[in-house]
Amino acid sequence: MSYAATLTEEQRRKARWNAICSALYGCTSELMLDSSAVIITYIALLNGSDMFSMLSSSLSAIAYVLLLIPLTGINDRLGLKRSVRVACRIGCGAYIMMALAPFFGEKAPLLVILAAFIYTMTKPLYLNTWYPLLDNFLLPQDRTLFFSRMRFLYMVLNAALFSLLGMVMGRNPPIWFFQLVIVLTGLSILGRSWHIDKLPVDPAKKPAARYRFREAFATSIRNGPLTGFSVYISFVTFGYAALVPLVFIYLKSHLDVAPSTVITISGLVMSGTIAGYLVAWKLQRLIGTKWMQVACHLSFICISVACFFCGKENPHAVVYLTLLLILHGFASACFGVCFSAEIMALARPGNKTMATAFCNTYSQAGLVLTRTGTSLVIGSGMLASSWQLGERIVSSFQTLFLIYAVALTFCLLLVVLLPSVVPKHEDYYEP
Repeated sequence: MSYAATLTEEQRRKARWNAICSALYGCTSELMLDSSAVIITYIALLNGSDMFSMLSSSLSAIAYVLLLIPLTGINDRLGLKRSVRVACRIGCGAYIMMALAPFFGEKAPLLVILAAFIYTMTKPLYLNTWYPLLDNFLLPQDRTLFFSRMRFLYMVLNAALFSLLGMVMGRNPPIWFFQLVIVLTGLSILGRSWHIDKLPVDPAKKPAARYRFREAFATSIRNGPLTGFSVYISFVTFGYAALVPLVFIYLKSHLDVAPSTVITISGLVMSGTIAGYLVAWKLQRLIGTKWMQVACHLSFICISVACFFCGKENPHAVVYLTLLLILHGFASACFGVCFSAEIMALARPGNKTMATAFCNTYSQAGLVLTRTGTSLVIGSGMLASSWQLGERIVSSFQTLFLIYAVALTFCLLLVVLLPSVVPKHEDYYEP
C-alpha cells in the first residue's frame, strides 16, 4: 500500500490545497519569464535586441536540460522540502537583481539575461521535488483532476494579473513600473516554500547519505515506456514550444503593435489555456489519453500553418493571431495535463526523482532547441527577411511558422512511442 493510501481523505484534501497554493505563489515568476510579454518588453525598453528577447524565453529550458538530472543527487541529499526552500530564496534574489538592471547602463540587457539564468537554475532543483512530493498524497485516480484544477487556477490568476498589467501601464510605460512589478514577483516566490513545508511526506523516505546516481539513471533508461514517451515529447515540444514567444516578437517587431497591446494580448491568450485546464480532465475521461494526445498534436500543426498566413497584407492579422494563440493555449493545456499524469504513471517506485528528471529533461531539450535555435536564426539573419509567394510577401517570421508545421507533421511518425497508444509493456506503467 502506498503512503498516499494510508492518509485520510481530509489529509489528502488539505495536501492538494497546499500544493495548489504553492504553485500559485510561484506561477507568476515562471510565466513572466517563459510565456509572457513582460520580460520581452522590459528587455526591448533597455535597448536589447530581438535575439535577447527570444533568448530570455528559452533560459528555463537551458537550465532544465543542463541541471535536471545532475541535481537529482543534491535533491536526495537535501531532502524534498529543503531543496524547495533553497530554490525559492535564490529565485527571489535573482528577480530583485533583474529589477536593478537599468542602473547598469548599456549592460542592462546582459544583466537581465544573467539574473534570469540564475533564477532558472533554481527551477530544476524545485521541479525534481514536485512529482515525488505529489506522490506522497495523490492517488492515481486523482491525478488528472488535480493537474487540471491546479493549472486552471494557476492560469486564471496570471491571466487576471497580466491583463490588468497591460491596462494599467498605458501605451508607453516607464522603466520603474516594470522594476516594481518584477520585485513584487520575486517576493511572491517565497510563498511557495511556505506551503510546500505543509505537505505530508512519507516518514520512511529519509534524505540519502549516498545517492546511487548511475543505478537510478540506468533504471530510467531501461524503462521502455518512459524512454519512448520522453523521445516523443522532446520532438513534439521542438515543433510547438517556440510559437507563442515568436508571435509576441512578430507582433512587436513586424506588425508594429504597441507594447501595452502585446501584453494585453498575452493576458487574453491565457484564456485559452485556462479553458484547456478547466476541461482537460473531462476530455481525458471522455476520449482517453491516447486520442487527447493525438488531437493536441494535430492542433499544433493546424495552428502553425494558420499563423503562416497572417501577414501584413491581412488587415485582421492581429485579431487572427490572438485567436490562434488562444487555441494554442487550449491545446497546450490539454497536452500538459496528459504529460504530467503520464510522468507519474511511468515513474517507477523508488526511482521517482530520477524518472521525472529524465522525462522532463527530454521535454526541456526540445524546448531549448526550438527557442534557442529560433533566437539564433532571428539574430543571425539566416533566413531571407522576405520572399514572394504568389501575390503575398512572406516574412522570415512566417517562414519559421511554416518550419514548425513541417516538423510537427514529421513527428506524427513517433506517435507509436506513446504508452497510451501501445499500453502493453513488460516495464512499469501504472496509469
